[in-house]
Amino acid sequence: MPDRFHIMAALRPDAVFCGHTALEQLGVAYSMWNECWAYTSGRREVFTFQRMRYRPAAPPPILVKQGLHSLGLVRHDRVGVIITSLGPERALVEGFRNLNQYGGLGEFLESVDALQRINANLLLRLLEAYGEGRLYSASGWFLESGWTMIEPNAELITSLFDRRSKGPVYLDRSMGEVKKNRRWNLLIPERLLHWRDGSDYEY
Repeated sequence: MPDRFHIMAALRPDAVFCGHTALEQLGVAYSMWNECWAYTSGRREVFTFQRMRYRPAAPPPILVKQGLHSLGLVRHDRVGVIITSLGPERALVEGFRNLNQYGGLGEFLESVDALQRINANLLLRLLEAYGEGRLYSASGWFLESGWTMIEPNAELITSLFDRRSKGPVYLDRSMGEVKKNRRWNLLIPERLLHWRDGSDYEY
């Protein structure tokens, strides 16, 4: 079976692996998908080969406009082929921003739970580039919650808190009934609160 990363990189030489595919390359994906996501400036027709669906996508316009499309990317040697994918900080931010590329909120959180470290300065640079209070709120909530092995960085948490959304925002509007996390002004799906027994949430 040909490697899906090799196929996408051969067909789209500027491919930057994103979405759930980036989580797989980072070694933290909760499950394996039969889809391969990558940003490209070339043709973006979805195609299927040997039961794998290839999904070229446009890179985030807001980063392209600022000349920051390469911010937070990492390069890997994948069996002799150098590929580029989102690093952990960018996958974290873009996952909260575009959950459909990451398998939905539950799959995304179960995946990034396995991240062991992030670069605080890089995370803040990415959040500043996107400029969305919701992403500060979601990132701050995640780093303080029981969803991650990453040790909370007090200075980073303060920076995220100061820039959090000023009004209530949804973590995932599609998951039904919510409860408000007052600290982060975040509306969290009730289904998520029962996803794991024993998780600590502050309301």
